[in-house]
Amino acid sequence: NKAIKLAIFSCLSLFFTVGGYFMSKSKAVLQGCSDHWTLQDSWAMPLQFQMTVCVDVRVVTPGEWTAFTYTSPRSPYYDLALQGDDSALYAWLLGVKHRFSGQLELGRWYRLCLRRDARRDSFSLEVSGNPDPQQRTVIARTIPPTGTLLLGCQPRNASPGATQATVELYLFRVWDDVSEHGACEEGDGRGLGLAHVGHHQTPGQGLG
Repeated sequence: NKAIKLAIFSCLSLFFTVGGYFMSKSKAVLQGCSDHWTLQDSWAMPLQFQMTVCVDVRVVTPGEWTAFTYTSPRSPYYDLALQGDDSALYAWLLGVKHRFSGQLELGRWYRLCLRRDARRDSFSLEVSGNPDPQQRTVIARTIPPTGTLLLGCQPRNASPGATQATVELYLFRVWDDVSEHGACEEGDGRGLGLAHVGHHQTPGQGLG
């Protein structure tokens, strides 16, 4: 927990001078499915066979939450998504929901990374503080290149009767490889422009 906090604060001085990261100067505070961020401009998902998506997450209140979803126009399900609840973590790949053991402690920052390596038929989730990523064997086609990227969730996607958590997101980044990336390393999704519906805070607020 302390390591994640130090990494977040050590990045701030770099972000304010360099820029080019999404959410480098603010964090998203998502209260259930009433808050979300959506892309303002078109953005193409990397078509490479290898891809890494990382985001820093802090769950503030109990319940189910969604960090992000990516859906292509003709897909009835998520092409790529990261979710969780009080009992497990869930990652979607091309319409299939994969369950991963573990849960996020309330009030603690975690860096979550999804890695898709089509060459090795591998799909994995890495949680900061855990040296062993959880992997699934997945033989799947390429993720459609043009779709909708959403941080958080919309009301129509909430599970009926389920309690919705308040969750904070920071440093959403995408790379076209499956390598390890540093806490302050810029992603390939540089300059993502998103429109926010709901609340937001600057990094200095509530990061303690």
